[in-house]
Amino acid sequence: MAQPHKASLYTRTLFTGIILGVVAMLAMVFSNQFMQSFGLGALDGTNPAAMMVAQLYMFTAMAAIPFSAALISAALVMRHLDNRLAAMVHPEGRRAQAEGNGG
Repeated sequence: MAQPHKASLYTRTLFTGIILGVVAMLAMVFSNQFMQSFGLGALDGTNPAAMMVAQLYMFTAMAAIPFSAALISAALVMRHLDNRLAAMVHPEGRRAQAEGNGG
């Protein structure tokens, strides 16, 4: 019963990291359209609220990229450790599966 929970945890972590990375990349690609839709095409420093919105938008997009990479890496480490621990607990079962005996 605990095994499906572990599998779903690293699967959810992996998909969350991938989705976050895709959203961040799309936010960076469409940043020019976002800025122009709010009238932030020419930031000259006279409107502090517009400057804050622009900086917050770009910071969010830039901060999401490393966080996405961290989630994907964590999912891969969780999966690797799960397989290693399962092999340590049941070494004969893993050996039989590797040989193709079904075990």
